[in-house]
Amino acid sequence: MRRKRRVVLKTNLKPAVVIWSPFTIEPLITGSKVNEVERIKTLSKRFTIFVFVLINVGNMRMIDTYKRYWFEGIDAKIVALPWLDNYGVRIISRLAAATVAAMSVVLLHLNRRVDLIIARDGVSSLPLVLASRLMSIRLLYNVLSVPFGHREARLLGGFLMQNRLSLFLFKSIEYFTLRRADYVGVMGEVTAKKLTAIFGNMFQSKIVIIPYPIPDEFYCLAEPSALKGSIQLIYTGGRTGLYDFSGLVKALEELHAAGMDVRLVVYSSREARQTLNDLTSVKTLLVFRDQLPRTHLARIIHETTAMVVPLSAESPGTSVKAIEAMALGVPVIVSYPKDPKLFRDGETCVVVSNNTTCEWRQAIMRITVPELRDKILRGARVEAEAFRSGRNLDVVSALIMSRARNH
Repeated sequence: MRRKRRVVLKTNLKPAVVIWSPFTIEPLITGSKVNEVERIKTLSKRFTIFVFVLINVGNMRMIDTYKRYWFEGIDAKIVALPWLDNYGVRIISRLAAATVAAMSVVLLHLNRRVDLIIARDGVSSLPLVLASRLMSIRLLYNVLSVPFGHREARLLGGFLMQNRLSLFLFKSIEYFTLRRADYVGVMGEVTAKKLTAIFGNMFQSKIVIIPYPIPDEFYCLAEPSALKGSIQLIYTGGRTGLYDFSGLVKALEELHAAGMDVRLVVYSSREARQTLNDLTSVKTLLVFRDQLPRTHLARIIHETTAMVVPLSAESPGTSVKAIEAMALGVPVIVSYPKDPKLFRDGETCVVVSNNTTCEWRQAIMRITVPELRDKILRGARVEAEAFRSGRNLDVVSALIMSRARNH
């Protein structure tokens, strides 16, 4: 009788999903953390969630504070693994943390069934891929909108990326991860087409559209933002090689010289401010504010004329901050967008095709035309609906149900 009862209890367990999401839970500022936490929050409503994240070794004493800040009220088991954020050891450190996560998954699966693993970052996902093969657990490798090793190669590798052999090694591991994953999650059709072009049409059967989840709070303020007399643009986030502000700042200078009341409000780190300040001698054009969590910024963004996303020509992927602005009901001006289906000039945003002063000036003027502005806001809201967090729940539920039917 005891034996039969134990079996019944196990079959009543909610499906278990393990998430390897190697973002650092500190500092408490913006970034993709908001979207990753939203994914965890959404999936925890239907599944038993085990999450492995990272924390810098130097902040281990604050681990409870950081976990409480990000995950309070979320029904998930959170494990923060230490890592070293130093050039030369970043990737090795992440691999070590991922190995611990992979061993934990094996033990967890032996104790209770794990139905799905969701992993990110090609190199650090390797131990999770091997664990999934060993224990016959389905794995969803989520490339988002940037396939093939960009994160490791550009953001984590540092000086190692000067070595072509290292770059080849990282891309080889990414290739192996993509091949061995049961499913490959992408944000949209553009990334899906890129992967199909690399791996062939047979690869298409494992591709799953799973958008970056936008928090529900961003949709609650979705009445179109009012157009005011002055032009106040906003930019939020870090100042990295992914962005090019030169054409935008020069356009602001020309509009200011023509007598227009225009400014760019930048919510960014203190380290990023000096680089931007050096771009102009008209200091009143740029207003700097300390970074805030994106959910706190929602109302501030909602009151601006437009969100600017000055991507450089080399920037890969889809801008999440642009999609969030679209959900908020704020027009977006974006340069070099990589998803032409989502970012359509004059329909869902204003596109700057070339990062020139002239194009940025014209884009800023176009966004103030009421008829075009209203058209853009309507089209943008339709596209933003596809990024509601519930979409993630539907996709993961379908994957787990298909696995159950096959057994």
